[in-house]
Amino acid sequence: MILRYKTELEILHKVKETTKYKVVIISYQIRPLNNASTSNIEYTDKTKGVSKKKILTTLKMYEDIFYLVSSINVTKEFVTLKPRVSSIAEMHLRSYRTPIQIPVEDLLNKNDKISPKVILR
Repeated sequence: MILRYKTELEILHKVKETTKYKVVIISYQIRPLNNASTSNIEYTDKTKGVSKKKILTTLKMYEDIFYLVSSINVTKEFVTLKPRVSSIAEMHLRSYRTPIQIPVEDLLNKNDKISPKVILR
């Protein structure tokens, strides 16, 4: 796979799935095409048959994703991504707003990116 996709290879980090929805954090691409490392989120509403994948954020360092998303919580209105809690995590997360709380309607709209107001400080 690495030979086929090279730097565009997406590495899966977290998935949460129920009968009603599926949230996938395709955690990161390490410097895809020599650009900054990114993290993506894919949300599927199984009851409506709608799915959308978006860029979650540009990562300062690709390792940040491991501290940025430790757990996923989904309600009718929000997807909440909770960070790890540790002193090392605190250092990695200084420039991110945590926990990340994304309105479900923002995940399903036509924009390709999540608003930076949701994630960056």
